[in-house]
Amino acid sequence: MFNLWRADIHQPRSHVPNPSDGIGHKPDLPGGTKYQWKDPQKVQDDVNTPGDHDEVIVVIYPDGQTSEITVTIHVTPADRGNGDNNGNGNITITGNNNGTTTNAQKQALPQTGNENSSAIGLGIAGLKRRKND
Repeated sequence: MFNLWRADIHQPRSHVPNPSDGIGHKPDLPGGTKYQWKDPQKVQDDVNTPGDHDEVIVVIYPDGQTSEITVTIHVTPADRGNGDNNGNGNITITGNNNGTTTNAQKQALPQTGNENSSAIGLGIAGLKRRKND
């Protein structure tokens, strides 16, 4: 038997890590050694919840003997992109198009009439309604 060294695993949410990632000294173990999660369903469930989760890895040596070691998976929240909220009400989001857009950037609407046209339109609408009353 070999003394196993654990290596904590840091993993983004929703990604099941390879159990061999939890073994800190794989080169010292015999060639052909295999690694598997003792309870793969528990690992699958736990990686969907950010936080620290203890999981058991079964190490299977080429001669058929097995060992178990408990490792901690540190699950981090999934990356939600590379947005930045600078605290002043402006949120900057950098997209895959190599451009940056901010909600502070405003596009001007095209001018479709003069300043008085909307007031005149409202006045006409009011006159038409009075005639129908």
